[in-house]
Amino acid sequence: MEKFSVAKCVISVSINSALLSLQLRELIVSYSQLFKDPFMFDPPAWFQSFVYCELLLQLPFFFVASYAFWQGCIQCLHHGIS
Repeated sequence: MEKFSVAKCVISVSINSALLSLQLRELIVSYSQLFKDPFMFDPPAWFQSFVYCELLLQLPFFFVASYAFWQGCIQCLHHGIS
């Protein structure tokens, strides 16, 4: 069995993230061309800040709300998850 190596793990993650980054860029370009969406092709600063706020604030809350919905507990959202 091969020994776990942090260097191999870091290299693997960087290669995978580079490939993913390239694929995401290609997806954004093809989406922009297909739907002629100027906000995705060359997003203005206000739009980028709006997207970052959505990711930082609403995405984590989605998991909390999903948990509350799954548990059937409406008051979990008002008093914290217990």
